[in-house]
Amino acid sequence: MKERNFDINYDYKNYFPDFLLYGINLNKDEVDWWEFNKILDAILNNENSNMYKVISYRTYEKPSKSPQVREEKEHKYRMEMKRKHALPDTNNTDNGFEKLWNYVEKKVGETKE
Repeated sequence: MKERNFDINYDYKNYFPDFLLYGINLNKDEVDWWEFNKILDAILNNENSNMYKVISYRTYEKPSKSPQVREEKEHKYRMEMKRKHALPDTNNTDNGFEKLWNYVEKKVGETKE
């Protein structure tokens, strides 16, 4: 089982100050879930944020003395980040809107005849 490194409730005290830097007091301001989620994501990826530092402490591993092991870990991390931040493949996506439009056009064409 993968070790957890963030808990939305437990870590409130850690990310609360980061939201204040965005001008949002989570105790007073109403923030919709989507806005909260996007700002939290930015906080978690900001190397200067309090929450980022806490997570980096939790996930710290002693560096290997072997250059090959260090390179392999770095490569694995970079590939994971590459997958996480990749743009969607627009060539192979199923465009539901286009299918719906074609269906509507077909139905409209059938009623005209």
